[in-house]
Amino acid sequence: MWWDTGTTTSVLSKRFVQRARPNLTKDVLTTQRLMIGTKNFGPMKFEIWEMALPPGFDGFMGYSFFARHVVCIDYPDKQVLIR
Repeated sequence: MWWDTGTTTSVLSKRFVQRARPNLTKDVLTTQRLMIGTKNFGPMKFEIWEMALPPGFDGFMGYSFFARHVVCIDYPDKQVLIR
């Protein structure tokens, strides 16, 4: 996932969702779980957009995530801390 504090919502690419859930026809998906490491941050609502992202990315975490969680990106130690 791409971390994007400037986007109002969290988004999954349509291509990723079609591979994971081929029969899903909605433009919004609410997960029951959102596992990051060993902690569950769900449920989480994602909008589904047609978009092209760099390889290795299937969507982005937007303000809808950051509004509920304090996130610290620790570049020197190469880790993301979420409270």
